[in-house]
Amino acid sequence: MSNIHAGLVDFISEQYDENCVIYNPLKNIKDAESGCLSTNIGIINIDEDNESAFIDIRQPVTIPFSEIEEQIIKNADKYDLHYERKHYLAPLYVDRNSELVCKLSNSFNKVTGLDLPPQSCGGGTICKSI
Repeated sequence: MSNIHAGLVDFISEQYDENCVIYNPLKNIKDAESGCLSTNIGIINIDEDNESAFIDIRQPVTIPFSEIEEQIIKNADKYDLHYERKHYLAPLYVDRNSELVCKLSNSFNKVTGLDLPPQSCGGGTICKSI
């Protein structure tokens, strides 16, 4: 496998922690509503001719993806890597003070006897598609 480009290996070893979940160059991308951007490397393929990594990105809801992509491309260029977006589903954010969230939260707390504030989560669900 002498034709393998070392850029991907260098990128992963320098930009991620030992669990392949912290993407260091983008740690400054965050917002108050959803926190820091997070990523994980889901699949790595390396053979005699090619190398690729499929990276799942969970973006903060108020940061335009174009800003995130710009930083990804700049960083990939440093390692002589090519960035290609395979799939994108924009984040869905409903303000915690909206009528819908307030009614759902109040109903949950009434039924459970708890007094918990609404929370957001990263990642898509089937409900998001609906």
